[in-house]
Amino acid sequence: MNNAVIRNVNSYSNNNSLTIKSGFFGIFNFENTITNTNLKFKAINNSEIYGITNNLHLYIKPKDRIKLGATLENYHPDLNSSSNFYFLDFDLSYTSISKKFTYSIISKNITSQNAIIENNLINDILESNRSYTINNPFLLFKIEFSL
Repeated sequence: MNNAVIRNVNSYSNNNSLTIKSGFFGIFNFENTITNTNLKFKAINNSEIYGITNNLHLYIKPKDRIKLGATLENYHPDLNSSSNFYFLDFDLSYTSISKKFTYSIISKNITSQNAIIENNLINDILESNRSYTINNPFLLFKIEFSL
């Protein structure tokens, strides 16, 4: 440190999100959210991570007591790499005539994409590693009740 050269290090972080929703008055509705993340470090060696996430939710309510939903999620954590992940989730709910019970079937990660998402950022002053383990596909039956 005593004989080290003083360096100018700049760090930039930017997150943007855009959400579009339908009016939620009909049988079919949707919601789409696009999020981008930009992390940039400038020193002797410049490093940058730029990622995009897109979540599309579709809602169908054909009857007053029946609800269907589907979610498609696309994760591209680093545009400099070829890693791209898709997830598909479904849910179906039925509410009893008395509205005291609601029965639901929920499925997650139908595409059964078992993977680990990793981001690595290395430059002359920083080494960063983020990783996420993807859950296995599952099916859940749920019962809700009210008094």
